[in-house]
Amino acid sequence: SDWSSDVCSSDLYGVSLGGNLVMNLVSRVPVRAAVLGAPAAIWFLGITMPAAHGPDAFKDAKPDPEISRKNIEPIRTPILILVGTADGLLPVTTLLHDALTAAGKSVRMEVYEHGYHDFCLGPQGQKRPDLPQGEALFDSALDALEKSVAFVKAKSE
Repeated sequence: SDWSSDVCSSDLYGVSLGGNLVMNLVSRVPVRAAVLGAPAAIWFLGITMPAAHGPDAFKDAKPDPEISRKNIEPIRTPILILVGTADGLLPVTTLLHDALTAAGKSVRMEVYEHGYHDFCLGPQGQKRPDLPQGEALFDSALDALEKSVAFVKAKSE
């Protein structure tokens, strides 16, 4: 049998550009479950990088319909997306979720109030002048971790 026709018994987790990588992987090789933390699925959706930088840089982002269709069509992996409302990539993440849903894929998105871009990793000891309260939201990070574990566990049963 063709190796790509069988679901790999692995699970994948990717944050930020790692989420973009995970999406590219699951479009080629189905795995048991994938969790995306604050995914920067910019290239997966064929979004042109904006000229401006800042928190609203992606607010008017538009996916390339052909690239999105080509990448989404083969997906057979259930996907959990974790994103925060303070993440400048929330519009991209919403586009990803909506495109997966429209294509009939198994996807769930959890949105965390005030969650910054990589909140799901928890405090990493970085100086973050972009965050008024620094790396906070430890409770949200724990909740995201618990949801990730429960999601993956449910897919392995």
